[in-house]
Amino acid sequence: MKAQLEVEYADGKKETFVTDQSWKASQGALLESDLLNGETYDARLEQKGWDGPGFNDGKWQSAQVFQDKAERKIQVYPGPPVKITQTLQVADFKSRGEHTYIFNMGQNFAGIVRLHVKGQAGDTIRLRFGEKLHPDGRLMTENLRMARASDTYILKGEPAGDLGTQVYISWISICRSNRSEKRSHARDPDRRGYRIGHAQSGQL
Repeated sequence: MKAQLEVEYADGKKETFVTDQSWKASQGALLESDLLNGETYDARLEQKGWDGPGFNDGKWQSAQVFQDKAERKIQVYPGPPVKITQTLQVADFKSRGEHTYIFNMGQNFAGIVRLHVKGQAGDTIRLRFGEKLHPDGRLMTENLRMARASDTYILKGEPAGDLGTQVYISWISICRSNRSEKRSHARDPDRRGYRIGHAQSGQL
């Protein structure tokens, strides 16, 4: 990664932060993330406070620095940012056998899943996404071709439940399965929220 962050404070002071040998790195909870294939997130590996001041990074390793190349230029990304424009509730909720459920959102959109689940540390929830359902109610993924379109969330076992968000992806229906423990269960099924993002103008 090669990056440069330019900060302008309220008093007019400016400061520039660049990637160099002073940076540190560590393994976190986000194990993989891809627009088409999905995300794997192990909440047990979260490091509380890592993104705030005062965090103790004594166990982090120094980032490895590679020789730079002239053609590697830093540029401001030309596209508008993805923004949350709306939160959707589940339109239909059905069981598809032991520990497997279909959440139908009622429309096709690109968005981010917001989970609130309760279970033991290490319990695993897998989310699969699709734009259509088979006539018998099964999630259709054949039209996705090579895209895996799956998220995996591993619980850290919070007493009040885990709260997490998954990768930005396009879908209409979700197939949710608890793969490791029968004790994992979703909380308040009528209140699950799903966020819609739009990269063009911030509108649906």
